[in-house]
Amino acid sequence: MGYNVLIVFDYETPVNVRGYLPDGPLQQGLRTVTAALAYDDDETGETIILIVHQAIYVPEMQSNLLSTMQLRLNDVQVNDCPKFLTDKPTAESHALIVPSTDSHNESPLLIPLTIQGVTSTFPTRKPTPEEYELCPRYELTYASPEYDPSDARFADQEEAAAETVARLLKTGDVDRAQTRRLCHVSKSLADARQTMEFDSEATLTECSETLSDRKFIHEMKAAINVATVHTVKRGAAIDAQTLARNWGIGIETAKRTLRATTQRGVRSVLHPTLSRRFRTNDRQLRYR
Repeated sequence: MGYNVLIVFDYETPVNVRGYLPDGPLQQGLRTVTAALAYDDDETGETIILIVHQAIYVPEMQSNLLSTMQLRLNDVQVNDCPKFLTDKPTAESHALIVPSTDSHNESPLLIPLTIQGVTSTFPTRKPTPEEYELCPRYELTYASPEYDPSDARFADQEEAAAETVARLLKTGDVDRAQTRRLCHVSKSLADARQTMEFDSEATLTECSETLSDRKFIHEMKAAINVATVHTVKRGAAIDAQTLARNWGIGIETAKRTLRATTQRGVRSVLHPTLSRRFRTNDRQLRYR
């Protein structure tokens, strides 16, 4: 986020950022924030607040840069192909479609995109505190869980999806003689049921071997190998010294307080008029 935004929350987790040159300058200690943008809808004239969680604040920037991966992880539909390069363009072509999180207004927000050079853009400005409090809101990115752009799980999921798609058979005309299955009339219901199970499994195996229960279990046992898992405990947002100073208590009392409580419901506000809508790290609130 650039300078023209309203900062509503500071995660207190500074990051270091380097440009595309590996030996280029390194910007240290940039703030990770939740920022609010004002978007003025040209059709309705309505001002809408766009919330961007887990953003890096670079006050020297004049524009804001959005990550398409971060948007899509929050169920935002990113149609970034320009209309003149789309076969059958519609109103949703070259636009962002942001789902609503408000139970009273479930209609998504359509933000048409324009082009500057070869970059897709849309205009925003810094909202006033009154607009932030009163105007409807849409969240472009999620606040929790933690977003890590260098997480290797993205590549693992893409590789797994690509491998699955590669195994799918192409549609088209097939030899009916090769795919025909016979259902025999057996004397007992158990024999008939067993025959149908074998025929169904053979048909599914032709599509993909993993659709067969027995083949799938065999592949799972052969491929899964759970090794050790290593985690690093994250530091608390507030230490015992800070808590003792803020509450006017002793160090030992502050340490016992930190051991007996959590710091998940962080409440912080950077503007005196922003008195509501605090974030939480409770993961169940991430989903509608």
